[in-house]
Amino acid sequence: MVSLERNVVLSIAGYDPSAGAGVLSDCKTLENCGCYGLGVLTSVTSQSSEKFTDLVWLDSERIKSQMDPLIESFDIKGIKIGLTAGYEMLSGILEMINKQLPGVPVLWDPVVKSSSGFEFFSEEDAKLLPSLLKEIDYITPNTVEATFLTKAGVAEQAANLLAKDCSGVITGIYTEDNDAVFDLVFENKTRKLVKGKSLSSQKHGSGCVFSSSLISGIAQGLSLEKSAAFAKSYTSSFLESSSSNIGLHQVKK
Repeated sequence: MVSLERNVVLSIAGYDPSAGAGVLSDCKTLENCGCYGLGVLTSVTSQSSEKFTDLVWLDSERIKSQMDPLIESFDIKGIKIGLTAGYEMLSGILEMINKQLPGVPVLWDPVVKSSSGFEFFSEEDAKLLPSLLKEIDYITPNTVEATFLTKAGVAEQAANLLAKDCSGVITGIYTEDNDAVFDLVFENKTRKLVKGKSLSSQKHGSGCVFSSSLISGIAQGLSLEKSAAFAKSYTSSFLESSSSNIGLHQVKK
């Protein structure tokens, strides 16, 4: 077993060669948030921060063959799942985790649709969601993803529905306060609000940064509420880091 002075977090997600999203982004975020990041690919994409041209999915055997040596070599304290080819792949990954890493906190950051409009989750798959959520500790959908997954009209209603089956739900909500934005956090069905700055800037992969910084806090022993506050602050700094759509991770000195 490899001995490290940092807690180890495994990201299971897609490969974005621009490093703005997916496994590369996750590992950069985890490293800067005090953890050591490992990466297992679910897919290989052809994209930049501005366009998406191709995607190749990896099968379950290739995913498992990546996971096995990492599980043997590292004491993994947290797992983040990103892009998957629908509920079937997600279910297969969760089955592997339950067999090989029982009890390790699992966060799912759902990617339900590509920027070009391709949907990774079908209507038929939706019926599997409640059973899968019972195997996931935390879910971090944005408002669009939350309403898509539940077919609810608004994000707060969607979060309530997700919280029936998942112990930790974090999604954004909008308020009339133009200087602040809130994350709605459900921890074991208890509703909390985490306040942060309202930022107009957009960055490629900002959702990956938020979810990775969140699981880094959880892996280091923080509560969900404190992890959400940390992730919100970290992501705000990321969004303010450059004038382009590629964010920068500020090196701590």
